Amino acid sequence: MPTLNRTFDRLSWTKQAACVGSTNLFFGYDNERYQTKNRREAKALLICQSCPVMLECRDYARENKEYGYWGGESEHDRTRAGYAVVGYGGGYMRSYQSYLARRNLK
Repeated sequence: MPTLNRTFDRLSWTKQAACVGSTNLFFGYDNERYQTKNRREAKALLICQSCPVMLECRDYARENKEYGYWGGESEHDRTRAGYAVVGYGGGYMRSYQSYLARRNLK
């Protein structure tokens, strides 16, 4: 399974991430209120700013068109930077469990 091994190698930086255990701040839910999203993302940004792998995280999210808050950026931030999330509707974010399931990383 060389492909699976390469995937894990590409994600090895996640072991150093400051956000480990705080995924509720980085992945919202359907119909999240604007004010709630802003508060959640402000807390997430504080964690990102102290993270040793923030740039790797941001680059990964940009390259893979991820949902959620990654490397100090929301979907909206990535879209403005030219890395549009496929099907981005302005507020929809998949849950962390859905993210893992899509990548078979459970």
